[in-house]
Amino acid sequence: MERMTKNALVSIFTGLLLATLFFSGARGFGQILIDNGSGAATSNSGTTISESPDSTGLSSSSQNDWDDSHADSVRTGKAAARSYFVAREEHEKAVRNGADREPNSISDSGSQHYLMVGFGTFLDDKAWAWGSPHENNVGSMMFNVTYRVNEWPNSMDLWFRAEYLTYNLTGGEAGQLGMMPIVVFPDARSNFPMYFGGGLGPGIFLRQISGSGDLALNYTVIIGVRFPNLFPRGGLFMESGYKGLVNVMSQGQQQGVYLTAGGVFVF
Repeated sequence: MERMTKNALVSIFTGLLLATLFFSGARGFGQILIDNGSGAATSNSGTTISESPDSTGLSSSSQNDWDDSHADSVRTGKAAARSYFVAREEHEKAVRNGADREPNSISDSGSQHYLMVGFGTFLDDKAWAWGSPHENNVGSMMFNVTYRVNEWPNSMDLWFRAEYLTYNLTGGEAGQLGMMPIVVFPDARSNFPMYFGGGLGPGIFLRQISGSGDLALNYTVIIGVRFPNLFPRGGLFMESGYKGLVNVMSQGQQQGVYLTAGGVFVF
């Protein structure tokens, strides 16, 4: 029954990954059709021809709305003309940069916070010299909270992850609190649905079997998919990878493949 559950989780993760790649391609193709339909015409040879000679990149309705709203307040003279064109140039830049719309995704505002809360389990893992010479499938459940603490724009993010993991060993049950910085790319503001990364950090056993130390070194390599803009202030994510630990104060280690999923909160 446990193996059937793990196989079902793997199938769900694979299906979500394929769906992500499909919808990402469909969204890009749809955007091309929208751009050609709203702002340009296509010639018989397939060349896109702009409908407006305006080099500012603004639509005629946006420019006319600004002109109408400021026509009555503009005075005559060189000084007034100079101030008029300066103000108009600033308005054009704001429209091109999207500054006149409310931020609705993590890419709209660099000051937004990024938090992930997930639940998961080990799919297949092994342990050595941890209460017994060798054991399979000792890893149980995990709960993690991940927060983006820094970013390198157009490159990668730095996460801090705190998680609690449980283990079922021959000598009893164990529970560990892990704290780990993780480097992830691409950065969240790229809105790319997939992410990759790795991390290394300490762990403290709140419950431990007899004869084993309470301090561990954790490591992980991750791959996941994220949809942070499904809802007004968040979305969903699913992540898998390879995770393990080495007991620092005694013998014993564990490593295996895991799967976790949960919510993404942007605020």
